[in-house]
Amino acid sequence: MFETVVETIAKYSGIEAEEIHMDSLLINDLAINSYTMMEMICDIEEELDIDIPEEAIKELRSVGDVVQYLEKNTK
Repeated sequence: MFETVVETIAKYSGIEAEEIHMDSLLINDLAINSYTMMEMICDIEEELDIDIPEEAIKELRSVGDVVQYLEKNTK
């Protein structure tokens, strides 16, 4: 799951995958804005065939948050 999230973040942020860690903050460390966040989430939802509610998206602050959410809510 971590690799999927990192690949998607790298695609949208322009940051090398090797520089993205579980504790990387999406906004502060990776410069992900709200528009980019929604694009990334759409890609992840499509790839994993999951729907992430808007309320959950608002709580995702770090790469680890995204990974943990996906691990708990995917098949």
